[in-house]
Amino acid sequence: MVEADKSRNSPVITGVTMKVTVSAKARKEILEGTWRRTEAKCPVLFIFKEPIMVKVKFEAKQE
Repeated sequence: MVEADKSRNSPVITGVTMKVTVSAKARKEILEGTWRRTEAKCPVLFIFKEPIMVKVKFEAKQE
């Protein structure tokens, strides 16, 4: 689940809260270790954790 934090009067997001729930037949310690490694190396999570330039390109095609 991902929730965005923002003021009602502004479209600007001031924060993001992610809740990751995993259901598996594995020990909790194994799952937590896997999550720590994922957090350390996942490029998608870096988008949320580090200030980076994001470019958006828009293209409209008519069919």
